Amino acid sequence: MKKRHITNLIIINIIMLLIILSLTNNTALYISKHYLEDLYIIDNLRTLFDKSKIILPNLLFNLNNGVNIFNISYIGILSPFIVISYILSFIPTYIIIPLISIISLIVDSILIYKYLINHKYNTNTSFIVTLILIICTSIMYYSHYDINNILYLPFLLLSFYGLDKKIKTNKGWLLTLSLFLMILTNYYLSIYGIIAIIIYTFYLYLKKFNIITIKSLVTYLNKIAIPIIVALLLSSIVIVPSIYTIINNDIVINTSYLKPNIYILLIILLSIVLNMNYKKETIFLNASLIIILLLSYVLKYNIIPFIILFIIPISNMFNKLSNKPIYILIIVFSICYSYVYNQDNLILKNQFIEEYKTIKEATSLINYSDDSPYHVSVQSNSIDDYLNTNKYVLSYDKEEIGYEKFNEVNNLNIYYNPNIIPIGRATSSIMSYEDYEKLSDISKKEVLLSTIVVDEPSNNNVIFNNHKIDVDYNKILKDYRIHNYQDKYTIKANDSFQVKHKIPSKYRNNILFIKFNITELNNKYIKINNKINYLDNNEQLFILDSKEQKSITITFPQGVYTISNIEIYALDSSIIETSTNNFSKLNIEETNVDKSYIKGTISLVNDGYLATNIPYDEGFIVRIDGEVTNYNNVNNGYIGVNLKQGIHEVEFIYISPFKDLSALMSLLGLINLLLISYLESQRKI
Repeated sequence: MKKRHITNLIIINIIMLLIILSLTNNTALYISKHYLEDLYIIDNLRTLFDKSKIILPNLLFNLNNGVNIFNISYIGILSPFIVISYILSFIPTYIIIPLISIISLIVDSILIYKYLINHKYNTNTSFIVTLILIICTSIMYYSHYDINNILYLPFLLLSFYGLDKKIKTNKGWLLTLSLFLMILTNYYLSIYGIIAIIIYTFYLYLKKFNIITIKSLVTYLNKIAIPIIVALLLSSIVIVPSIYTIINNDIVINTSYLKPNIYILLIILLSIVLNMNYKKETIFLNASLIIILLLSYVLKYNIIPFIILFIIPISNMFNKLSNKPIYILIIVFSICYSYVYNQDNLILKNQFIEEYKTIKEATSLINYSDDSPYHVSVQSNSIDDYLNTNKYVLSYDKEEIGYEKFNEVNNLNIYYNPNIIPIGRATSSIMSYEDYEKLSDISKKEVLLSTIVVDEPSNNNVIFNNHKIDVDYNKILKDYRIHNYQDKYTIKANDSFQVKHKIPSKYRNNILFIKFNITELNNKYIKINNKINYLDNNEQLFILDSKEQKSITITFPQGVYTISNIEIYALDSSIIETSTNNFSKLNIEETNVDKSYIKGTISLVNDGYLATNIPYDEGFIVRIDGEVTNYNNVNNGYIGVNLKQGIHEVEFIYISPFKDLSALMSLLGLINLLLISYLESQRKI
């Protein structure tokens, strides 16, 4: 590459890095709060690899009580970028992921710029188009907002290089390999990437042939058919099990967020208009781009996978522009626009790093002192912690009912409860799903403390202990000048607004359930006794369970809230604390998290059901006394087994459905790639 091109690339990336520095302002990490959940999942995978050296486990026991690894394959579990982060385990996840994202941006800029130079666009056009695409499109925005949505881009860009190579030399290894890596990194958005490749191939065909014939078209499209098929075969290890989990578990991949970008939209539309002519390939390309834009608006998908297609008219437009003052003006405006467009709710650096290290140290303390199977929760509630086998709770607040302080790290309290409901428990008391669905949300939680819900008729009458507390809400809210109008209370919070009410002494060691409806939401959360509670839907249910809680304080952030149907229920804490007495316990004798294996024994006085806290999935093998047995969906989403009275040995083994078959398919794809590459090198195909 010529010295001038290297200089241009250095300038482009310096501008990009300066924008990133200005966005973080030395106070934030280059990660959006929106991406925080995925960041912790990647951290979890890196920790598992560091411990077991397993890249692709079957089951993640410490994520949501245990999930199929392919439930989270949308994050790119076999992406080269993510796998490299496993190896670099000495670098914290909150540093390695933003670093990978920035490196990806740099690689994107090099590939886009080189593509333009290779296709005979002048140096100025290559510079300004690359700069605009990197800093002003969603590429840079997603590099901190949702990194999964841009890490595939280097491989998509490489696939266009591979397509050019395939057409010129008939060698398709680069196209196949690029498509394979793109699918591994983001199998969902790679669908759009493959569509872009097909459209681009048809564009090149129209450009090359004056007369269109079926034979010449099929021959030309066949150049990409085999590489695409082989790439799909190679990536079967991810595609096949992921499709199964999506269909079987009704998983929805959330890619609907599309940040409006008027500047880029205007550039695209202007370039399409200025690029109009009567050439068949131009008519086809412009029509395709307009359809892509319309569908992206309707279906709310991002147009990044089609970036090479948009590059053509945009670059043609700038190629005709030779006015340097206009170039400079566009560059300055693009930099300013990028800074404004890329504003995001980034994670505060010092606060996050301190919390991250504190939680790491706390979990290390727990792991050192306890090797039994358990789960750790962060600021949950006692009834859910009991039901989910959360033996330890990390919280800056007071301990939950039933928990005692175990240790402390940097003011983060570690609470401990040895009497939680075990991972496996059995009882003869069952309730049918039909009866269960008739219960209130509160009673649904309480019934699981003594009964197992199954797809069979109920065999007992459960006595419920939760009861409604009579409260004069008009009197309480009147003190805050909040009045009742048609059984609704409207709260206008100009700033943070608090409603406080003293809890009667007889309820201070009870678990309290607060129910109400909220409409006209202006915020995504409220605080109750300093706990953040996210508002997911119209009907809200909040649980208060701290020891000796003397008052309820509800904090509303700035906004307008209309509240109705307020109800408060109480449940005696002893119901939870003695709930383990209602079940026979599965005594765990052997666990192998790496191999997704649990073994234990249980004793039943009467025939009944064994329920676990392991989410129901069809990939399990359950053995009772050495014999494989059928298992059921109990307690609304968990694994359960029908057991006879007596002492039983129970084993749970998990293998991700279609994982072995998909591995064989990927091996077949690798053999095909090697064979085709050899034949192409010998010019035999």
